[in-house]
Amino acid sequence: MTQNGPAAPLRKVCALGRATGQEAGGRAFPPWKFCAYEYPDSSRSVLYYFHGIGGSEHDWELHELERGIVSRWQALGIRPPIVVSISFGPVWLLTERTAGPKGGLFEFVRDQAIPEIRSRVLGFAPEQNWLMGVSMGGFNASQFYFKDPRFFTRAAILCGAMTQVSPFDSPYTVENYIRRTRAVAAAVWTAVLIMKSYLPSPAAWLAHSPIELARARFSATSPPLFVANGTADEFGFHEGNIDFARWARERGVASESHFYPGRGHCQIEANPVADFLGRYQFPFSDASHPKKETGTSLNEGRVYGL
Repeated sequence: MTQNGPAAPLRKVCALGRATGQEAGGRAFPPWKFCAYEYPDSSRSVLYYFHGIGGSEHDWELHELERGIVSRWQALGIRPPIVVSISFGPVWLLTERTAGPKGGLFEFVRDQAIPEIRSRVLGFAPEQNWLMGVSMGGFNASQFYFKDPRFFTRAAILCGAMTQVSPFDSPYTVENYIRRTRAVAAAVWTAVLIMKSYLPSPAAWLAHSPIELARARFSATSPPLFVANGTADEFGFHEGNIDFARWARERGVASESHFYPGRGHCQIEANPVADFLGRYQFPFSDASHPKKETGTSLNEGRVYGL
């Protein structure tokens, strides 16, 4: 670790995705990109990272929170996973094919994007798959957490876009939510419009709302879960995050939550996130996780520039 932050990645690969969605007879999806980061002494686990609204595949290395997580791992001697950040642009939601005209990104990422990344730049089957999403990315992470729980061994949902209010509720109900949570009206109505554009019916909303999924699917067999946010979130997401974390505990999920009084959207501490993720790492042994003397985990000779 350097004095000003984590050591630079041993290897960074950024590329434009090749799959378009039309390979299996489906519709074409927006162009997508990814970055993969391998740090000195990275483990053979992979953390899939979903950024927040307005972000990109480069967000993992740009923000204080994410840099702080890596710094904490390195300070404690925890072997960082290889980090894979996926992006379809500034705004995108992982919704299923049945959701509507914009649906199908969930299946596309699961069935085409992730396998392509593993083939092109990882070159091995990960020992564990970790999951982390921030804000909009927290919504996206929740879709994988509930709908493909066997794929991921743990998840961190940070300031996730989740609310008790539906985009199909009346303006009166939404205004009550804004007053109750002390949210910023413009932020809330922006979130409502985005959700409604991807989930154009009440049925689609119920099938994707992290709150509804939590009510129906949390169980003692759910993967370990970390949830955090400030309690003065400008979107009012803290209310939904608090309920989400409470239901996880009540259903017996191995979980941890941190809510920071008076802090805004995503104003959270890096160390608890890093500690939680590192706590569930398989114990290191030279026999089970041999160190590489030369080369890296990311495939040499398979770097595709943007």
